[in-house]
Amino acid sequence: GSAPVYNEEKKQWQYINTKGDSVLILQDQSPLFKPLPFYEGVAKVTKNIGTVEKPMYKHGYIDYQGQKVIDFQYDFASEFHEGLAKIGLKKDKNSWSMKFGFINLKGEEVIPPIYDEAGYFVEGFCFIARKGGSTQFQWGVIDKKGRLIIDYQYDYVSNFAEGLATVYKNGKCGYIDAKGEYKLKPIYNWGVNFSDGLAIVSFDDVCAIINTNGEVMQKLAYKYAFAHAFVNGLAIVRNAENLYGLINSNGTEVIKPQFAAMEVCDEK
Repeated sequence: GSAPVYNEEKKQWQYINTKGDSVLILQDQSPLFKPLPFYEGVAKVTKNIGTVEKPMYKHGYIDYQGQKVIDFQYDFASEFHEGLAKIGLKKDKNSWSMKFGFINLKGEEVIPPIYDEAGYFVEGFCFIARKGGSTQFQWGVIDKKGRLIIDYQYDYVSNFAEGLATVYKNGKCGYIDAKGEYKLKPIYNWGVNFSDGLAIVSFDDVCAIINTNGEVMQKLAYKYAFAHAFVNGLAIVRNAENLYGLINSNGTEVIKPQFAAMEVCDEK
């Protein structure tokens, strides 16, 4: 694997391997934008296609050799997931407002940029949003052909995980399947995606670990303000003081909340 780093002395971005050796130097990468790691064989990079006086930054993609594989033409671009990447185009050059769509690894537009917001594809589906009567987003779900599988009706939709997506509506959280049918009704204050058949939710005045049938497997000793999905049997939790810690799938605090920020790597 490789990771992007910025060489302060040479004022340039480069990719290094796990030994710290430079494996690719980006000559044209703008120092203002961090290139993304490689996903599915390509990496998003950014180039100023304008002038020094009037810069115009556009995103494109390169391969492992640093060769351009998708032209610098997007105002926003993400990493690839399941063969598709989210791209954004400004409505006009003087606006930050964008519309989002998806391209494949050949740079072909698979789903046109018509959405006000979008996630990325997981399990063949992606959540998308449009603005309602006000600035409030309405969320739905599309498939890889851009077909609206679940209509715009939710206040928020998460990525699918283990066949279920977390949805919010009218201040409550529930879980739906790919048909848009509730597997678990919206009775929770908040909830996170399932992992290995378990998810952390908040309801009434407690937090608990539930299974995909909604059965409480373990009530937690503390009422957390929020949590993340389990990764390798561990989940990040945040308390009311905005401090982060870790619990395991039995609900035991492995690390008491004490940190201002925390991430869990998905490597075992």
